[in-house]
Amino acid sequence: MAGMISIIDEVKNRIQKLQSIGQKREAELRRCYTDLKSNPVPREKKTPEALTDENEKLQKELNASVAARKSLERMFSSLGKEKEIMATELSRKVQELTGIEEHLNDLKAQNELLLGKVQTCAAEHKGNIHSNRGDAQGNTTLQERNKTLSEQLLKSLDRYRSLKRKLKEAQQEKADIQAKIGILTGETQQEKTRIPLNDPKRSEFTKSTPDLKAGKAFVLA
Repeated sequence: MAGMISIIDEVKNRIQKLQSIGQKREAELRRCYTDLKSNPVPREKKTPEALTDENEKLQKELNASVAARKSLERMFSSLGKEKEIMATELSRKVQELTGIEEHLNDLKAQNELLLGKVQTCAAEHKGNIHSNRGDAQGNTTLQERNKTLSEQLLKSLDRYRSLKRKLKEAQQEKADIQAKIGILTGETQQEKTRIPLNDPKRSEFTKSTPDLKAGKAFVLA
């Protein structure tokens, strides 16, 4: 009888022990679930100071971008006006060169005509001397005519040389203007690449280099 009671007590103790372990595990699981539910992972919250600093930084970047764009607009406007001025000057030089070349052609023809007259007059004077024809008054007249024609020829030649120098200077000025227009065009294209392709300002600042030609250059002998 005592042995049976001892066995029953032992079984009862084991049952109580198992119940105690189960309750303990249940309590632990309940606590874990409560902790997970009541303590979610906190999100990183920015302080008002941090938000203010970030807004100020973005505002500075925006202001810098706007200022850079306005600077580009002013620069393109300046380049465009300078190109227009140079194109006008180049056109004026082209007209000036054309006028000089026409004048030189006229002087060249006049020089050839005067030279022919001088040579004819000299030949007549020489013929009169060798043939003893004509009187002293006729020879004097030929000499005066020859002298007048020679003076006219010398003056015409001086004007011709002066125009040649002026033509050379004008051609150099034209070349300098064309070189400056080329440089401005290169700068414009280089700066235009800094503007986004979808920016309408890109097309506004695109200006073609004037296609001006001076025509065929006069070749001086």
